[in-house]
Amino acid sequence: MKDLDWQNVISSNIRRMAYKEGQMFVTFTSGDTYRYDGVPEETFLAVRNAVSVGKTFKTHIKDAGFAFSKVVVG
Repeated sequence: MKDLDWQNVISSNIRRMAYKEGQMFVTFTSGDTYRYDGVPEETFLAVRNAVSVGKTFKTHIKDAGFAFSKVVVG
């Protein structure tokens, strides 16, 4: 996790995001971090650069059904 290029985003639900080799990492304002698998880089970029990061994340990641798991950030 330390080798990821974390990028802070402006969102009421999401604190930061990172992407590496088809995996999207999202840290929520709760402090929990999740990994989403099989996410195309262009989808990550669309979410990261969206006017509403949270709404775009919900539509293009959460509702799209990407497999995910909670991860421990050390």
